Formats: sequence, C-alpha cells, structure tokens
Amino acid sequence: MEGDKISTLPTNENEKLQEPEQHLLDILLQDKKEDIKEIKNVSFAFKEAILGGLLFLLLSHSSFDNIVRMSGCKSELTVLIVKFAIFVTLYFILQNKFINVKKN
Repeated sequence: MEGDKISTLPTNENEKLQEPEQHLLDILLQDKKEDIKEIKNVSFAFKEAILGGLLFLLLSHSSFDNIVRMSGCKSELTVLIVKFAIFVTLYFILQNKFINVKKN
C-alpha cells in the first residue's frame, strides 16, 4: 500500500483554525505537554542523584580521609564534619553550574 506521506502534503499557512478545532487540538496536546514536563522532572531528579552519588564515592574513599587527616583533623568526627562541608559546597556549586542551567 503506497500513498503520500503526510509531511509532503500541501498546507495553507494562512488558514486559521476555527475555535472548536483549536480547542480540541489544545485538549489533545495538553496530555503530551504534561508528559514532557513529567519526563523532565524525572530526568532532573536522576541527574541530582547521580551527582550526589559521585560526590559520595569521591569523598568516601580512604585516600580522601588521609588527605583530610594530614590537614590537621585528628578525630573521626572532625573528619566527618569536614567531608560534610566539602560535600555540601561541591554539591551546591556543581548543581547550580551544570544541572540547573536550563531549568526554569
């Protein structure tokens, strides 16, 4: 079965849609717009989770603990607080630099 593709059919750019047709078109496309918003929200949450996970892996490595201890932190609690401060700072900077750039 052969025929013309819809994209190749002629159109009249000057023709305006009637109010009922425009309303029906808006109703039909509204679900698609909400689906796109939902996909963007899931994508944004996934990017944040990846960022948090990567920072966690970086800061939980034993060699990073040794670097923090060499800078003068002796107790485990102090090392943990320093790592927490570094995590929050890096997370905030990276999230605002790379993830939230296009989010409106």
